[in-house]
Amino acid sequence: MSLLCIYFSNCVITNLQIKFIKSLHLKKNRLEYSQYVCEGEKIVQELISYKPQFIDTIYANDVWEAPSSDRNLTIIRTTAKDMERLSHHTAAPSVIALVNISKEAKFKLSLQKFYLYLDQITDPGNLGTIIRTADWYGLKQIFLSPNCVDLYNSKVIQSAMGSHFRVNCLEIDFENLIQKHKFDSIFATTMNGESLTTFNSIDNSLIVMGSESHGVSKEIFELSTLKITIPSFGQTESLNVAVATGIILHHFTANN
Repeated sequence: MSLLCIYFSNCVITNLQIKFIKSLHLKKNRLEYSQYVCEGEKIVQELISYKPQFIDTIYANDVWEAPSSDRNLTIIRTTAKDMERLSHHTAAPSVIALVNISKEAKFKLSLQKFYLYLDQITDPGNLGTIIRTADWYGLKQIFLSPNCVDLYNSKVIQSAMGSHFRVNCLEIDFENLIQKHKFDSIFATTMNGESLTTFNSIDNSLIVMGSESHGVSKEIFELSTLKITIPSFGQTESLNVAVATGIILHHFTANN
């Protein structure tokens, strides 16, 4: 494995560069420039391992050691103080990557027993955790409604901890999705459906997880063929959507 690092050890990052990178914390700027920012050793290491072709520039202080890669990487060494200026987080990491947004996101179904559709997930921590959980259970493809929180939001990236480099997340309208592919069953999660434990094998099915506040939208709920609920054994009235997704994925993965 070879690694080409272009070092500018004495280079001072300009205020213009810092201003540009910090501007990418806003969705409108990520869309305009088709770039986003990854922060932290773990996430940048996953980026280099799985999606190095999308890396524009890596900024790192002297603490960070570049892992081996068969790609040529541009690495600019900078000071801890400049890393604080670049970072969106309270505690600045040792490395930050400027990443080009992939234009490869096209409709395709991976070889999975079942699929996940996220409807209006608005909390970035929840979305990132769901992506990370999907990765844990081996899902290679999940679908997001157009009104979900932005996939490249810094909190989504941080919560996913690199899993979004392995899980193909495609934003697609629900009706468009079910027109492109005929699922045998469409499960909508709700508080008053059939018990999750009633179902085991769900080949070629789609599971819909709804928003934190309102659940699955009315339009999608009406197009679903089955309604499922996680059985409750306590007094709390609802589950966090990321936790609920983990329980459902575990049940259907363990029984398939």
